Amino acid sequence: MVSIFYLRFLMADNFSNLALEASAYKKANLAICIVDESGIYASVNDKYAELFGYSPNELIGSSFLAIVPKEDIAKTEAAYKEIIQQDDLEMELSVTRLKKDGSLLKLFTTYRLLIEDKKRYIVAVAKDMTEQKALEEKQLLQQQLLLQQSKMAALAEMISAVAHQWRQPLNALGIMIQDIKIAKRFGELTDDYLINFDKSAMTQINMMSKTIDDFRNFFKPDAEKERFALIGATLDVVSLIRPQLEHYGISIDVYSPLDIDEPGEAAIFGYPNEFKQLVLNLVSNAKDAIVEKHMLEGSVFGGAINIEIGIKNESGKRVAFVRIKDNGAGIKEEILPRIFEPYFTTKEQGKGTGVGLYMTKMIIEQNMGGTVVASNSKDGETVFEMMFEEGNSVFA
Repeated sequence: MVSIFYLRFLMADNFSNLALEASAYKKANLAICIVDESGIYASVNDKYAELFGYSPNELIGSSFLAIVPKEDIAKTEAAYKEIIQQDDLEMELSVTRLKKDGSLLKLFTTYRLLIEDKKRYIVAVAKDMTEQKALEEKQLLQQQLLLQQSKMAALAEMISAVAHQWRQPLNALGIMIQDIKIAKRFGELTDDYLINFDKSAMTQINMMSKTIDDFRNFFKPDAEKERFALIGATLDVVSLIRPQLEHYGISIDVYSPLDIDEPGEAAIFGYPNEFKQLVLNLVSNAKDAIVEKHMLEGSVFGGAINIEIGIKNESGKRVAFVRIKDNGAGIKEEILPRIFEPYFTTKEQGKGTGVGLYMTKMIIEQNMGGTVVASNSKDGETVFEMMFEEGNSVFA
């Protein structure tokens, strides 16, 4: 079959320009083909034939379905018959195609309509994305593994928090049970005693049950984004982890110039449980930094974590922020730029994976449409600040 470029060359008055065009088409570093209404290759350039492992002559005159995987032939043929009848065709698609040796190619392809002597043709330009797609899939898998590691670390942290939450009611129940024996021995096991015992025991049990419910809800995945208040979500985390922090002699306080009891204050659009995991990650890091300082100094000092929640203006937009400060060991200025890198950690081997802060940043930026920065204050405190557009933002 004679190519379209060659037919135009024979019929044209300006032979030199068309010869130049044909040469450029043939030698272009882009994979280009022209297919007629029947799906037959009218022309292919060298790059296109090379991409699929053929010579140009092997493809010209054959059906383009030869490069389509068998399982896709029927739908591809049907789609082609439909799109070639469109008068204003301009299309971009990511497709999978077959090489001569049977291997698959991931392509990004653009399609344009060409009408020559009242006949319709499609001009396709293909770009090989196989390596890039493989790299993207590898990066996605790595990100999923990192996310899983991060969730496991958060799970371990929460189990520890639950253990501390349960310690007090379990101790109380233990004392109450022992007191029954004493009461019986001294004849004090009256109806009033049993009523008080029942009431006190159920209070402790309900407290433990609520802790389990909070724990379960904490890790329940959010089905979709919703509008929620940063203050309430942050307080939920603090209430769960406070007993664990107190075990290490660390105080934690939440402050806001806003009405802390008003549920609509500092509200953003996103995933509340994911946000809670972000707060847990940063508070856990703060706890570890304070414990590390305790060990370095060889004495107990007043460990403190302070969380500030508020609203500020950034580039003309109202931004809700959560600022978490701790007076722990701090972050050296030279490593501040690296702390959000995957697998980067300053902790001793076996005590840190370098995943937590990386995933915190990824979730904030990709899932919540926000930003996070780390810094050292003038007072030597470590500061992590999360910022989100307030309200129903454009990233929803």
